[in-house]
Amino acid sequence: MKRILLIIFPILSFSQVKVLSDIDFSKNEYKLVFTHERAYDTINQISHTFKDFVISDKKELIELQNNWIVTEETDELMECGYDYSIYVINKDSIIGTMYINISCGFVFASGIGKTCVFEGNPFKKLKVDKPIYRKCFSSNSIEEARKIHHKIIAKQGVYYPDKRFNDWIDYEGEAYISITLKNDTLKSHQDIINDFDEKFGKLNQYIDFRGFSKDNFSGWIYCNKTIFDDLILISNKSEWEDYDVNIKIDSWNSFTGQKIDFIVCVFSESNKKIQKIN
Repeated sequence: MKRILLIIFPILSFSQVKVLSDIDFSKNEYKLVFTHERAYDTINQISHTFKDFVISDKKELIELQNNWIVTEETDELMECGYDYSIYVINKDSIIGTMYINISCGFVFASGIGKTCVFEGNPFKKLKVDKPIYRKCFSSNSIEEARKIHHKIIAKQGVYYPDKRFNDWIDYEGEAYISITLKNDTLKSHQDIINDFDEKFGKLNQYIDFRGFSKDNFSGWIYCNKTIFDDLILISNKSEWEDYDVNIKIDSWNSFTGQKIDFIVCVFSESNKKIQKIN
């Protein structure tokens, strides 16, 4: 009697994590605006027709989403610079920014998407046929800068990347802040931002993180003086379970009466529209 030997192999399922998994490109009017950040280096230039361009075709967006796969999520910045800034647009509003280096296979995401390492070049087959137009403004006067700011935000169809970083518009000052992690439970700097938004209100402050390491995040917090005073008190006691807030009383820098270096570039799919801002 013959015996039949059955060898059963387990079925393995690998779930790929996409860099842009947070977005459903089949809904709403999503766009990705790419702005080239290398002055003369064209090695990783996605399009040799347009340095700055916009992708709005749903099929192209979904294909890019499917091809752009996370290899490893990280919170550490790489020292290789960025080839492009990518602005994620939904209904004329910038909902997130991503900075990519194609050679390093690294993306730093703010607002949406994942900060991570990726393999290959997911942009290699991207069809680019629509340019984006850029115009830059500058002033060293707070009053003049505020006038320019309000002209820009009043114009529909103009994308204003640094809108939330013009601190003197809404806040009284800035201060250097350092966050020391107590354990490994904190997943990313976004967890800290969420805690601060919940405690102080999302529109009342924001932190622009500049330094990242395994046990420390640092940067600048923009807020009003009352929130800064609260942070001084918090820094003297353990407010959160996963980290300590370190901020010095002499680090407060008030914007009142100061001159500023206001330099901002805005983008639009219409060159006529953007040139009318003056």
